[in-house]
Amino acid sequence: MVRVRRLGGAPNSRTVAACAYVCAATVLVLPTVALAVPWLTELHRLFSAL
Repeated sequence: MVRVRRLGGAPNSRTVAACAYVCAATVLVLPTVALAVPWLTELHRLFSAL
C-alpha cells in the first residue's frame, strides 16, 4: 500500500526535474569536451603544418 500511495502521489517539482536534467547533461558534456578540445587542437596543428 505504501508503494501505491507513493506512486500515485504528487510528482517532483519542475525545479528538481530541471536540475536533474542539467546535471545529467553536464556529466555527459564536460568529459567529452575535456577530451575533444585537446585532440582537435592537436589535429588542427598537424594538418596546418602540411
